Amino acid sequence: ATIKAGQGPSGIVSTAGGALWFANAYDGTVQSIDARTRAASAPIVVGGTLRAIAAAGSTLYVTVTSQNEVIPIDARTGRVETPIAVGNKPEGIAASPDGRTLYVVDYGSNDVLPIDVASGRALAPIRVGVAPESIAVAPDGRMAYVANYGDDTVTPIDLARKRTGPPIRAGGEPYDVKVSRDGAFVWVVNREDNDLIRIDAATRAVTATIADPYGPLTLVLP
Repeated sequence: ATIKAGQGPSGIVSTAGGALWFANAYDGTVQSIDARTRAASAPIVVGGTLRAIAAAGSTLYVTVTSQNEVIPIDARTGRVETPIAVGNKPEGIAASPDGRTLYVVDYGSNDVLPIDVASGRALAPIRVGVAPESIAVAPDGRMAYVANYGDDTVTPIDLARKRTGPPIRAGGEPYDVKVSRDGAFVWVVNREDNDLIRIDAATRAVTATIADPYGPLTLVLP
């Protein structure tokens, strides 16, 4: 069944309580989905143009591209908290498995900005490829992968060392990236090529390509 949402629903994430949340990019709102009834909640107004959403514990974090901010939201109360200033045109966002660090993709700055969750303080940026769109953190928290829309690559990042590895050649206009639950594979959505590719995380070689003629934008792994 179709679930009624706002304008331009973007991203979906679960919180510690098991609720599913998504951002409405063009409404500037965030909503949750009741897993039992499959109905969307009343919207929480954030404002601006939203791009992506992540969760650390019971707190949601939304990138507001139009305002160069990340907005925390208490998922239990719906309270919108103090914004965190980030770089130029934040797009994707992901949390470390322990919930202590956020990683924000700055499309206009060509970098990833780590944020300490406890203090809300931005740390030193990590340079990646051109026009990065999205980021995924491996389940063990050791690696992250960034889809660079502008140069058709994926940047691997050693999160402990805050160092990037050689770029991995993806397809045309990589837009979304996810890591499998076992950390063995990295999946990438290529907008221009209308396909999904699977990258072996150990060898960093493309091992499968799946065509999608319907113009894929994002990917959710089981």
